[in-house]
Amino acid sequence: MQSSQQDLTWPSESTTEGPQERPCPSTMEIDALKSECEFYLNSFPGRDSLAPNTAFNGRIRKCLNGGYNSHDKAPEILAGINKMVSYRNTLTRSATQLLTHAGIFKPNGLDCAQFDFETFQESQEYRNKRGKYEHAFGQVARFDRIFFPPPDEEEGRPWVEPVKYVAAALTLDDNIDSSEEIADAVQRITSSMYMSLFILKWR
Repeated sequence: MQSSQQDLTWPSESTTEGPQERPCPSTMEIDALKSECEFYLNSFPGRDSLAPNTAFNGRIRKCLNGGYNSHDKAPEILAGINKMVSYRNTLTRSATQLLTHAGIFKPNGLDCAQFDFETFQESQEYRNKRGKYEHAFGQVARFDRIFFPPPDEEEGRPWVEPVKYVAAALTLDDNIDSSEEIADAVQRITSSMYMSLFILKWR
């Protein structure tokens, strides 16, 4: 997956001029946003210093701490946070659903939001199967725009953690070993995803 070179489209915290002002979010909307922010931070998004997380993770924590409550551009800032955190959380939830629908074991029995890739990467199991993981990652990444749609300008940078999660699942599944079996598993994920979309369309 290619990293976006575009700057994050945050409303400026110091800007007092801009487009037509948004209405102030309700308490219920703010609570829902904070719930999504907590879900995101608890889903092992990686270090703040990683390119996709630069500035973003800090804004998430500031939102949770009420740092924007009295800001004159709070509606715009919170709307921007909501777009980006919703995008990442949707992909995180989708990654788990892809494995479930395809009948592929979740890595260590964990949902994507529970899986700490950095811990997995430091494990002996990863070291033993690094070649398999890299091959699986390459196979999944070929279909990442199908499995995980790229972000629009308001949703920030591409989010690779779900791709890593699916690749880890294929790596740790002892029933999937050869290159052909990995390719077949990716095809199963693709087929089950399209079948799920077809069923939803005709409900």
